[in-house]
Amino acid sequence: MSVTPLVAFPMLHIRATGYPVHPVLGYWHRSSRVGVVSPNEADSVAAIPIAELADPSNRLTVEFDRWSGPAFRINDFIIWGFTGGLLDAMLYQAGWEQPWDSHKHYDLYDTLARSRNNERLT
Repeated sequence: MSVTPLVAFPMLHIRATGYPVHPVLGYWHRSSRVGVVSPNEADSVAAIPIAELADPSNRLTVEFDRWSGPAFRINDFIIWGFTGGLLDAMLYQAGWEQPWDSHKHYDLYDTLARSRNNERLT
């Protein structure tokens, strides 16, 4: 196995769907081939350097209705929602976060329409 689980976090539920999530932080020892398991859940799988995630030019806040949250623009994909929030918290807790403009909000629908994401919100 090329990934060693480091810690399993408490289960939580996604607010919008109620689905349970069991977050696990792991260490990837050796690069290996990875891919999308379910196209309903992900458009792409990528190894992204932490420096790229922390780069302020890749950070944004998206909003929809009364919800807003952190997001990342990486290779024209938008990482948002639970994953965006998890990455945002990881950068902050690890001390890797760089100052970025979290106060400027972008419409989630427009942002996704201009991205490589294949998701369409209804």
